[in-house]
Amino acid sequence: MKKIIKKTMIITLIMSLLLVKVVVVHGASEPHPLRAAFENAGAEVNWVNRQIIVTMENGDEWVFVPNATTATLNLNAVPLLTPIFIIDGVSFISASDVATFLSKDSVSNNERETAADEFSHGLMALDFVEYMSTNLPYRAPFSYREKETALWIVDELLAMGFDTSAIKVQEFSYDDVSWYNPFDFGWELAYEWGQADTVTLRDERISQNIILTIPGQSDRSIIVGAHYDSYISAGANDNASGVALLMENAYRMQHAENYHTIIYVFFGAEELGLWGARYYYDSLKPEERDNIVLMVNADGLVSGPYLMYAAAMGVGPGFEVHPFVVEAMIEEVFAEIESHIELLGSFETLLEVMEMDSMGIETPEQLVEILVLGGYGIPPLAVLAMWETIPTPASAQIDTIADSLNAQNDFNLLGMPNGVVVPTDQILFLMEGYTVLYLAGLAVMPETQSTMEFILVRENGLFGDFLHTANDNFEYIEAKMPGMMENNLRAFSLLLEDVLLTQFY
Repeated sequence: MKKIIKKTMIITLIMSLLLVKVVVVHGASEPHPLRAAFENAGAEVNWVNRQIIVTMENGDEWVFVPNATTATLNLNAVPLLTPIFIIDGVSFISASDVATFLSKDSVSNNERETAADEFSHGLMALDFVEYMSTNLPYRAPFSYREKETALWIVDELLAMGFDTSAIKVQEFSYDDVSWYNPFDFGWELAYEWGQADTVTLRDERISQNIILTIPGQSDRSIIVGAHYDSYISAGANDNASGVALLMENAYRMQHAENYHTIIYVFFGAEELGLWGARYYYDSLKPEERDNIVLMVNADGLVSGPYLMYAAAMGVGPGFEVHPFVVEAMIEEVFAEIESHIELLGSFETLLEVMEMDSMGIETPEQLVEILVLGGYGIPPLAVLAMWETIPTPASAQIDTIADSLNAQNDFNLLGMPNGVVVPTDQILFLMEGYTVLYLAGLAVMPETQSTMEFILVRENGLFGDFLHTANDNFEYIEAKMPGMMENNLRAFSLLLEDVLLTQFY
């Protein structure tokens, strides 16, 4: 047996060097192949949707999930001394856990009321999406509802068992971030939203980020972000879905054996120009920036049934571009605008569709100038369209994780590296030279994976007919695509968990 264990350790080392995720097993107990251990005891063992289902001769059912810190016996949680791990397709379990489980008494029917939902990926997140859509709609940046949502996030994290020392509320004012947007379109838009009956802007113009830190074995960190503010809607997709994913994942990870330190950041004031993410990054010390190995952004996870993950590093020219390139971009974007005017019937309708009808734009030429040269507080199209996405060792590891999940489940995670250029929170980290992972649902498959197509997401309809509309609410999305939200959140929950349990190099 010792020779087998030694061989296993060698295989583990080799696979880690090949950038394949391997979970380090702690404790002195020798691991056994799980299938053999239980089949030798007369049980039936099957893989079902990434779960290892063990049916005992007496009818008891054990469920094991690789890397999880608990198993379930007839839907009741039982702690694992050592998480299940997989090497070369074989699942292993510690000898101590085998002995414990084979001697465990059956759970009576009266004790089986513990909800399986708590241990099923995505269902906790689905509940959070429904709650935010119903009880915390209209989370406009710098509004009291945005603040209420921030307090709710903190309360939920405390209820999960996190200590107050792990949670930080990072406030910032409009004056702290207004220099990002010299044209002031952001505040004009916020002011416009503030006229709605459901929205009251805060007099002091304050927003906030909520930061939760789960220490790891290393100070090297993974930033996991999602913005919680919204347009004037319930914001179920944009972006209660991302917030819900982070909250469920944090609940799962608080007792995990994560190698990297995990920093969850719930960003405020994203809709006006990624202001929360910008303020957070600017606040980091040089050593904190140096420690970032990956930035994950979850935004719009239930826009549609196609499960996009975009993992890459960006290479681009920076903000200084040659005049002939800008001229070519202007021509291309102007042609695109003209075609949409013809399709929609008027320039005014196009501005309404793009949520830019309150910005005082009077001509297509003005719109082109804003789109190409900037003014949103985000990188302009003239820059983003020229960025190239390149794979990295970290993105290769993420691809391996996604391939494994696809092979074990009934969903299809689609690797689309050019999606990292979509101007949402991860773009700031991309342009600082980090590998990023962007998670989103797509309503339709893009015809190409060109950078321009991913930038013009609204015009191409990739993110659904309810993005930034009154239809962005839980009931509408569920009625239109029954079960899609649950499926997407389950898939992204599994993916994010496996990513955060991986050691990146």
